[in-house]
Amino acid sequence: MLLKLLHTADWHLGREFLSFSEDGRLALARARLAVLDHVFAEAERNDVHAVLCSGNLFSDPSPKREWWEGLATKLAAKNWSRPVFLVPGTHDPLMAEGVWRDARFLNLLPDFVHVVDRELAEHSFGAGAVLYATPGDGEAIPPRAKNDSRTRVGVTGRPGFGGEERGLDYLASQPAPEPFAFDEPEQGFVSLVMINSQRRVTLDRRRVGQWSWETVRVTDLATLRALASRSDLADRVLRVTVEMRVSASEYEEAEHLLEELGGTEKRHAKAGVLELNRDGLTLDVSNVGPELATLPAVLQATVRRLQVLAADPVTRAAAERALFHLFRTARGAR
Repeated sequence: MLLKLLHTADWHLGREFLSFSEDGRLALARARLAVLDHVFAEAERNDVHAVLCSGNLFSDPSPKREWWEGLATKLAAKNWSRPVFLVPGTHDPLMAEGVWRDARFLNLLPDFVHVVDRELAEHSFGAGAVLYATPGDGEAIPPRAKNDSRTRVGVTGRPGFGGEERGLDYLASQPAPEPFAFDEPEQGFVSLVMINSQRRVTLDRRRVGQWSWETVRVTDLATLRALASRSDLADRVLRVTVEMRVSASEYEEAEHLLEELGGTEKRHAKAGVLELNRDGLTLDVSNVGPELATLPAVLQATVRRLQVLAADPVTRAAAERALFHLFRTARGAR
């Protein structure tokens, strides 16, 4: 191989995952920094000539100290001569008060790390190959001259640019090493880019991410039972939407299974991180009366009032929950 590169992007260090619990938010945020150990390990394992980090390395222009300091610490621990190029993107653009101009961050970076903080940076890999790096969309990259037979590699901080029009043999375009959304199934990888002396490019995707993101729609107890019995949920970010109408006894089982997935103060969660929408879990109140026949008369009257409230969409959810708790109380009293 004339040239071997490792390409990565979209780290989104400092990203907040506000739709999850506090523990879930913390786990996912920390994973974005932890995965860089696997990214850099791939670079060492394959003895690449350079590491290209193209855009959106931070989630915003001025991330908290723990994120830029954490990145700098990981890089400073490497005894490398291979260059690492950090290219600003759309989420972390070059700004006067941003991270890419922050002397506290820049002073922590070792000499082999190059922040692309100008319109165009050029790096030669000897006579046979050249890298063009830009935080823009690639318009600053010069077209190939007629007598230029070198391997030409481009890396940009913004999408929307075709490498062919500039005579590039490879234009870096790479999914994130750690997924960060349910609609991004192709994330969790880096690319090993291999270019031979004939300028032929071979890409090899390498899995580095910890988390897999999965959406599950539960419409019956069998599906929920199967989900709760799975052994591969510890590294899952799981979005569960429950849409089923069940009897009181089935409701109780569903509650138990959902607690297994999400965990409680006394029980570890089966799912690594859970986003649960249970608004579609409803109690069939039409036959709940016989289940509560042993309750005192005053509570029987309460059951009838709650059945009426359960017929109203506005009060349905609260009424069904109250009926269910009465059902559990009746079962416990037997």
